Amino acid sequence: MKPEPISRVSSGAYSQSQASDLEYSTFGTDADFWTCAAEILDSETVEAKATSSSNGSRTSNSESLGTVTTSSVTSASPPIFEDKKLKRSLDETDPELDELEKSKKKARTDGPCLPERPSKKSEEPFVNLSPPQLLQRFIDYRRIPYSIQWELARRVSRGLSSWSQQSEDEPAPITIPNLDDLQSETNSEGAKKIGKLYSSDRTNNTFAQFNEYERRATDPWPQLDKEEAYMSQCTNAEELDPERGRVHFLATLIAERSPDNKKFLKIELNAAKLGPSNSFSRHFGSKYFLRLSMSDSRLGQAHHLNILDYLRKPVILCQHIFRAFYLKDQHVYYFRTNEVWDVGKQIISPLLSSPGLSFMEFVQWHNPIELNQRQTMAKWASRFALGLSPSILGFTLDEKNIRFIKDIRSNVNSDMTDGAGYITRHLLQKLSVLHNWGNRPSAIQVRVRGSKGLLVENPDVKDESLSIKLRPSLMKIDYRSPLDATHRTIDILHAAHARTPTRISTDVIINLYENGVKFESLCELMKRSIDGIIASLINCLGDAYDPNTLGSLKALLALWVSYERAGSVIMSRRAREDVALTRINGFSGDVLTKEGVQEPNGLDDVLEHSTDWFPDRVSGCPSSLEETIIEFLDSGFHPQTCPVLREKMHKVVRSAISRAVENYTIELPFSAGAWIIPDPSGCLESNEVFFQCSRSLPALDGTETHIITGDVLITRDPCRLPTDVQKWKAIDVPELHQYKDVIILSVQGPRRAADWLAGGDYDGDKAKLIWQPELVQDFVNAHPSFADPPLNLDSKFEIENKQVHEFLAEIEGCSEDNKINEVQKYLLGTLKDFTLVGKYSNFHEVSVYTNGYKSKETKLLAYMFTTILDGRKTGKTVRRDVLKADSAKYETRKLCWKEKYTPTAQLMLRGNTFKVKRNPKFIMEKLSDYGQGLKEDSLKSVEKQIEHCTNEEDPALTEPYKEVVQRVEHLRTLANGDIPASMLEADLDLIKKHVKEIFDEHKSIHKEAASGGVSFTSLPIGKRQDALRKVSRDFHSKPEQSKFLLMSANDVERVKASYAYVFDWKQSHSPSRFPWNVAFRSLCVLKCGEDVKPVDRRFYDHMSVKLSRSAGHS
Repeated sequence: MKPEPISRVSSGAYSQSQASDLEYSTFGTDADFWTCAAEILDSETVEAKATSSSNGSRTSNSESLGTVTTSSVTSASPPIFEDKKLKRSLDETDPELDELEKSKKKARTDGPCLPERPSKKSEEPFVNLSPPQLLQRFIDYRRIPYSIQWELARRVSRGLSSWSQQSEDEPAPITIPNLDDLQSETNSEGAKKIGKLYSSDRTNNTFAQFNEYERRATDPWPQLDKEEAYMSQCTNAEELDPERGRVHFLATLIAERSPDNKKFLKIELNAAKLGPSNSFSRHFGSKYFLRLSMSDSRLGQAHHLNILDYLRKPVILCQHIFRAFYLKDQHVYYFRTNEVWDVGKQIISPLLSSPGLSFMEFVQWHNPIELNQRQTMAKWASRFALGLSPSILGFTLDEKNIRFIKDIRSNVNSDMTDGAGYITRHLLQKLSVLHNWGNRPSAIQVRVRGSKGLLVENPDVKDESLSIKLRPSLMKIDYRSPLDATHRTIDILHAAHARTPTRISTDVIINLYENGVKFESLCELMKRSIDGIIASLINCLGDAYDPNTLGSLKALLALWVSYERAGSVIMSRRAREDVALTRINGFSGDVLTKEGVQEPNGLDDVLEHSTDWFPDRVSGCPSSLEETIIEFLDSGFHPQTCPVLREKMHKVVRSAISRAVENYTIELPFSAGAWIIPDPSGCLESNEVFFQCSRSLPALDGTETHIITGDVLITRDPCRLPTDVQKWKAIDVPELHQYKDVIILSVQGPRRAADWLAGGDYDGDKAKLIWQPELVQDFVNAHPSFADPPLNLDSKFEIENKQVHEFLAEIEGCSEDNKINEVQKYLLGTLKDFTLVGKYSNFHEVSVYTNGYKSKETKLLAYMFTTILDGRKTGKTVRRDVLKADSAKYETRKLCWKEKYTPTAQLMLRGNTFKVKRNPKFIMEKLSDYGQGLKEDSLKSVEKQIEHCTNEEDPALTEPYKEVVQRVEHLRTLANGDIPASMLEADLDLIKKHVKEIFDEHKSIHKEAASGGVSFTSLPIGKRQDALRKVSRDFHSKPEQSKFLLMSANDVERVKASYAYVFDWKQSHSPSRFPWNVAFRSLCVLKCGEDVKPVDRRFYDHMSVKLSRSAGHS
C-alpha cells in the first residue's frame, strides 16, 4: 500500500521526526519510493517512469526510472558544509578483502536503500564517483561531513559497498539507516563512526589506548579539523596558514575487464593521508586537490591515448567537480573547480557555480597565459610543477622588497649564475628562528613570485632589509602588480646542508675507471666499505664481555649508535609522529647528522612505510630489526648472552653486506655532498672551487679541517658522459668564509662551471666533492668535446615548439570546454613519455658495454637520455622510428653485472645475457666478480665471530616464574599452607595453559605462511604486523583477571612474560621470537631489574646516544 504523500519539512506540515519516520516506511515499488523521497526533499521533481510488477520487483535495467530537473536548493536541503570542525580519527585498519566477501553474502536489511537508475551503456563524458541523485540529497539533508562522504565513496569505488544493490553478487548497499548512524557534528566524529560501522576488527577495548597512539600519529582528520577551524576564524584574506593543505586525498587509476572481456579504466579512492603541503594546497585547502596514481602494475598494457582521454574527463566526487591540471612522475593532480554537478540532469551545469575558481581561472591565477607568451606551450605547462613542490611556509614579502638583478654572462653568452639569487642575512636569520633550524643556512631552495631556484645569503651583510634579489634565470612565471599574497610568499623546499661521507654510483665508478683510476683502487675502497660495515655492526662479539667495565659499556653504546644509523631509527620515529613535520624540520635524506655521519636512508624511504612500521604498543615490540636491536641493547641485553638479539644482528649484518656488494657500494671517507652555487665574491678563477663544512672533515694528513684545499674531483648525478667528472682545485678564499655547507664554483671562463657537471645549474643541483687520494691522483680529465652535444641530436626528436601566442590564436572563440581540453593536452603531455627515461638509461648502459664508454653511439644515447629528462620543458619527444630502432638494438638483453647474486636471478639470466664478451672484462664485471668473493669472505668472518657465543638462559628473565614455583613449594611446608599453595598453583597453571595456547597460535601463523609457499618474514610488513598484533593482544587480554585467586595484575604480567620465555626455551636449543613478540616490554623491564629508569615513551622516542670522539665516532 502506498504511503500518504509527504509535504516538505520546511513548510511545517511535518516535523523532523515525522519526516524521519516516513523515511523508514515500506514502499511497494521503487517508483513509490522515488515519489515519496522527492516530496520529502522537494528540491527536485521526479517523473517516475518505472513500471513495477505486481509483486514489487525492482525496475528492469531496460526501463528508465525518470528524469530530474533541479531547482534552487531550499533550506530543507542545505549544502554540504565545507568548514566543519574535526576532532577524532578514523581507524585506518580496513580488512577490505574479507569484508568484501562478507558483504556479497549478506546485505544489510534494516532499512530501505535507494534504487539506482540504470547506467547508460555509452561512455559518459565524466567520471562519476558520487552517489545517485536521491542518496546525495539525503546526504545533504543530514549534513553528512566530508570525511564520511569520502569514505563512503572510497568503499564503493573499491567494491566494498554499493550505492544500491542491483543483484545478490554485488556488495551490500549504503542505506538510509546507515546515514542516520553516521550523522555527526564534525568530520572526525563521523570518521570514527564509519570506522566502527564497517570495521570487522573486534579488538578488545582494553587496548584501545595503544591503538589510539598510532591513530593520532597517522590520522588526517584532526589535521583537517585544524585547517578548517583556522579558515572559519581567519579574518585576513591574505594571511596564509602554515598548517593548511597537509591532508592528501589519494586515488589510483586501474584497468579492469568487463564481463565481455573488454578493458576499461576505473578510479579507486584510497585512504586520505597526512603529508607535506605545497603552495597550491596552502592557498586553496586540502580538499581542493586530488592526486591520482598511475601504477604500471594496476594499469597493465592500457593504451596511453585512452588514458589521456580518460584523464581529461571531469571527476565528480562528493558533489564537486575535479579536473586534471598536471601530470608528474606518474601522478595526476586534479583541482576542484567552482562548477556544479546537476545531479538530476546528470550534467555539469554551466549555469550554476559555487565559491572558488573555474578551471581556467585557476590556470590564469597560477600562470597567466597572456603574460607569459614568450615561450613554448610545453615550457608554459611545465611551470605548474612550481605550485606542487612539497614546501613549508616561509615569509610573505612586501612587493617592494622583491628586487631584480642581472645574471652574469660569459663572453660566449653562457649564464654563469643560472638559478641563483640572493636573500639578505637578516631575512635568512628570521627564517632560521621561525623554523628552528639552529644554524643559519647559507642558502635555501625556494619558490617565490613565479621563480624557482636558490636564494644565497647576500654578500652585502650590511643590508638589513627583509628582501630578496631575483635574477632573470630564476623567473618562470610573470605576474601583474599588485601581487597575490601567495605569489609574494617565500615557499621553502630545503635549507643548505652537507652530507659526509658519500657513496658513488655505478655511473661514477665507470667514469673514474675510464678516466684513469686503477681497478685495484676501487677494489680496496669497496673492501674498506664492507669492513666498515662489519666493524660497526658486530664490533663487540669478539671481545670478552664484562658488564661492570667501562670498555664493555662503550662498546655497547657504539653498537647502539651504529644500528640506530643503519636503520635511521630516530628519523623513522619522528616521521611516525608527524610525517609532514619531519620534512619541515629538515629530517630528510642526504643530511649531515649531529655526529657528522651520513644518514644512509632518506626520509622518502621512511615515509613510504612509516605507518606500517609502527611498534606494537601492546607487547612493546618494535617492527624494524634495527629498532628492535637498539631496544634490546638499551635494556641491558648483550649479543654474547642473548641469542635472539644475536640472531637479529646477524640478519642485519648479512643483509647489509649482501646489499653493499650487489649495489657496488663504495663509501668515500674523504668526500662530501652539497648544493653548488655561483661564486658571490668573484674571486675564484676558472676550475677552482671553495668548500667549507659546518663540521669537521677528515684531512689527508690525519688531522681535521673545515675547509678543503688541494686537487679534488667533482661530479653530479646522472653521470653519463666522460666529462661529467672534473678534476679541479679547491682553494681557501677568506671572502667566502661566511658560506658553509655549499660548494662554490667559479663564475669565470667561457662556460658555466655547473654545466660541466652533467649540464647542471644552480637552482638546487647537488654535487659530490671528492678528495680521496686513491681516486684523485690517477684521474685525468676527459677531452672537453664530450661536453658538446652531437650535431644530429635534434634529428632524433619530434619537437613540439608551438608558442603560447600561437595557441591563444587557435583557441580564440572556442567554448569553455574546448579550451579546457586543449589546455589539458599540454598540461598532461608527459603521459606518453613516462617510460622513456628508464628505457634510454638502460640503452646507454648497454651501449657502454657493447660499444665502449667513449664511443659516438654511447655519447648520443647519453644526450638522448638527458634530453628526455627535460622533455617536459623542451617539448621534445623521441621519434617513433628512432625508438623502434634503438629498442631493437639495445632492449633485448640484460647485463649480468646489474643482476643480484641469487641462484634464481642467475638461472633467469641464462640465455638472456649478451653473448659478446669484453676483452679485457668490463670494469663492472670485474668489480662484480671481486665483490662476490668479498661477500663470501666477509660472511665467513661474521660467522666466525658468532661461533663462540653460547646460548644460556637469562636468570633475570626466569626469576619471576621460578619465584612463584618456590613460593608454592614453601607454602606447602607451612602449617595451613596447603590452601594458599593450591590457590597460587592454580594461578600458575592458568598462566601455563594460556602461554601454551598462545605459543601454538604464534606457531600457526608461521605454518600458514609456509603453506602458501613463502616464509613468514617474506610477507608484506602490514600482514606480518597484523598477525603478530593479534597474537600479542590475545596474550595480554587473557586469562581475565577475575579468574586469578591470588596474583595481582602486575604479578600476572611479570609471571606470564617470564613463563613465556621459560616455555619457549624448553622447546628447543634455539629460542624463537615468540616471547619477545608477545611480551617484549615486560621482558625488557625484567632485564633492567633494579637499574631500571622509567621514561615516558614520548620522551624516549626523541632520545639518542652521542659518543665522544675518543670512542672512535664523530
